[in-house]
Amino acid sequence: MSPAPSADYGTEDVRAFAYFVAGLFAERTGKLEVAAELYTAATGMDPAYHKALNNRGLLIQAEGAQLYVKGGDDARARTMLEDAIGLFARAKVLTSISEYHHNHATALSYLGRLDLRAGQPNDALRRQKESIVAYNEALAAVDREIAAAAADAKAGRRAARAEAVRRRAEREGFKRSVQVALAISHVLARELDNDPRHESEAKEALDEVYRAFARQTRVASHPKLEYNLACYFAVTKDVKQAKSLFLTLRAVIPDLARIVLSDPDLVASPEILAMFAPGAAAPATPAPPIPPGADEDPDRDEPT
Repeated sequence: MSPAPSADYGTEDVRAFAYFVAGLFAERTGKLEVAAELYTAATGMDPAYHKALNNRGLLIQAEGAQLYVKGGDDARARTMLEDAIGLFARAKVLTSISEYHHNHATALSYLGRLDLRAGQPNDALRRQKESIVAYNEALAAVDREIAAAAADAKAGRRAARAEAVRRRAEREGFKRSVQVALAISHVLARELDNDPRHESEAKEALDEVYRAFARQTRVASHPKLEYNLACYFAVTKDVKQAKSLFLTLRAVIPDLARIVLSDPDLVASPEILAMFAPGAAAPATPAPPIPPGADEDPDRDEPT
């Protein structure tokens, strides 16, 4: 992370930068309420501080998602998700970073599920379609980031080229995770409007992910990719594949149970939730369910 405020880092305001860094530290030590206050203070000092807007939005989105999963206070869950959507929308207008578009799309998809539970299928479908648009914006943004990293990899000194190659690989892994999330929104939209185009577009997104695996011997992954793929299997009721991949993830993500039990994607997957319920036994870890021949911000390191 940059040691000083700069335009590249989102702000040139020294105080806003200091509050943002303090917010990162508070968040990573589990003091989420403190982190939220610090991010809010940073945006108060610099209203165009897109990184602080995004990180504040992620905290609000997580709270709204947890409320959705728990049930019983859908009005507050709606407020949380709508607030998160507003913050992500502001952040992505200020700077078109792929994570901002991705986070915006995710919050829209969650709000669509809340609309459906409230008996508003038309609003639910509209939200999922908005989510699809936002995920496609994320893909366009990440393609620009991949191209920029590829250009950097051809120039500069060896250390700079190596970093650019690493960055390009990480961006390619993130792109695949976005494609899986896009497929999930198409599946949810298909259930609402019975339009077969959603099914074909979901398949196209997943096929591209698998082709990317098959093209490379050393595949650059991303924390979100395997998790999103497991969620896709759960949403499409492929319980066997979902269980297999979640068990694999269990070995590498220490707090996977917390993530799973607060994820709106998995509310309708009792078999998956049962695997992570308090006191559930941990079965042996199988191989990941990638087909034969296959192989929500840079300042955040969470898998979802």
